[in-house]
Amino acid sequence: MKNNLTLFALCFFVVLSAKTGAQDTLRLGKTVFQELYERPEEVVELTIETPFRNIIQKKGLEELKKATLRYTGGDGQPVQHELQIRARGNRRKEVCYFPPLKMKFSKSLLTQAGYAPFHEIKLANSCRPGEINNLYLFKEYLGYRLYNLISPYSFRVKLAKITYLDVDREGQSTELYAILIEPEAELCARLGAQVIERKLTYGVFVEPDHLAQMEVFQYMIGNTDWNLANRHNMATIKAPERTKLIAIPYDFDYSGLVATDYAQPNETLPIQDVAQRYHKGDAFDPETIRQVVENFLGLTTPFQQACRDLTPLSPRAAKETEAYLAPFFKMLNDSKRMQQVFVEKIN
Repeated sequence: MKNNLTLFALCFFVVLSAKTGAQDTLRLGKTVFQELYERPEEVVELTIETPFRNIIQKKGLEELKKATLRYTGGDGQPVQHELQIRARGNRRKEVCYFPPLKMKFSKSLLTQAGYAPFHEIKLANSCRPGEINNLYLFKEYLGYRLYNLISPYSFRVKLAKITYLDVDREGQSTELYAILIEPEAELCARLGAQVIERKLTYGVFVEPDHLAQMEVFQYMIGNTDWNLANRHNMATIKAPERTKLIAIPYDFDYSGLVATDYAQPNETLPIQDVAQRYHKGDAFDPETIRQVVENFLGLTTPFQQACRDLTPLSPRAAKETEAYLAPFFKMLNDSKRMQQVFVEKIN
């Protein structure tokens, strides 16, 4: 009886913590992210005028600064938005010279210009100057694209080359690659879903098939930098066609697939390097894992093709990425090993 009451209370809390109405706002018009996402070029070019050096120097304060965003719209005409921008993030903000940023638009200005009022877009810049840091970013972008192949419940992303014009230092500019990440509210509107803002989320409240495919994906890319309970690098949504929640991963810079020079596994884990695969999640029933394996086997070729088709990756980097994924593809055909890892939790 006590367990039933607890379950009822937690489910009631899920209902109370869901944000509704996002789907209606999407119907008001286009969105800034959608406009950039639908550009035919793989890397969209943007210009942002802002006190960029000040943002970098005071990134820990996450102060909002005025900014102007410029790009070419789908009709070939110039587009300009007045907005605010600030540093964001946790560990990446500390270790990277160029912090990840959040752009905050004015809802009223967006509406006046015919856009839906999804007013926040996150972006992740290359961590530091240099080609190796661009490579890290391209591989993280690939991680998002691989998960797009696995599930429609995933964040869309767009690669960008951003020229930051520093308004405090005339003539000074910085050119960086960046990943534009679909706003969570926009993702929910696209899927007709609801944002869930619970502080704690447990596996019992998440759809088991989607939870399993998400955790197998994290294992595939060698990522242990996530936590479902406190939603670390994890969004949770409620889709109308599902009775339980769906967990959606993001931020893959600590994965073995990306292998940044600052990535280290948590000291509580029995691995020494992020390139080592380790399943830190739930134990699943054999049938759930069988279905997930079948799905991943069907995606082996699309996964490999995604590595080769990402033009910013050099042929050598694409081969290295495929080589990292190859042992996982081989493991998919080893039913005993898959059961050990994901059913019995014997890593």
